[in-house]
Amino acid sequence: MKKKIWFVGVLLFCYSISAQTKQNLGVVFGITHFQSNTDAFETESVTGITFGVNANFIYSPRSELNIGLRYNRHLLDFKGTESDNEKVFSEKVRLNLKQFEVPITYTYNIVSRQKFKLGLNAGVSGNFFYEYRLHEDDQEHYYLAPNGIDVNNLFFGTKDDKVGFNLFLVGGLSFRFWEKIQFTFRYHDGLFNPYRQATPENPLSDYEAKDHYFSSTFTFFL
Repeated sequence: MKKKIWFVGVLLFCYSISAQTKQNLGVVFGITHFQSNTDAFETESVTGITFGVNANFIYSPRSELNIGLRYNRHLLDFKGTESDNEKVFSEKVRLNLKQFEVPITYTYNIVSRQKFKLGLNAGVSGNFFYEYRLHEDDQEHYYLAPNGIDVNNLFFGTKDDKVGFNLFLVGGLSFRFWEKIQFTFRYHDGLFNPYRQATPENPLSDYEAKDHYFSSTFTFFL
């Protein structure tokens, strides 16, 4: 019963928003540069991809609300070795991190003209799942710098039934041209430790990490 009431409440909220505003639906794609700061590993950011949809609610020429749904495929390079006795981590081990993102942001257009808008963006983003996967399957038994942790310990969010979640603060700039085309540049700052869901037997449960990333996206409004 509670779930039905919640669902009806969400529908009424969305309807109230759409009834008071002009709405646009856009297709989004772009790139990400993801980084996870932790003492557990040495990592280097690689260009990832993001794509999805964005619902744009325009209250006035200067005031807008955006609600999106995106699929993120971040990439990270680790240093590793195939032998757990080897102390020289000379090989590159690339992993991708798959997540679904639900960003909710408010835009204030500091410049609002008929064919151009420059907006300040601020809001939050809920990122669901924390699924690391190897880019190369033949590296599944590698050990990662600097602590020699088995790469398989990163897959706690891939192999169990728990849904990983992190909340990000979001800020950035948007540039819209001719009402149809928008370029957006944002910084996403994670609030929660992603290793908190690792089991006590997993060595990552003894570490903390701070995730953050930049995104550069192109949106075409239909």
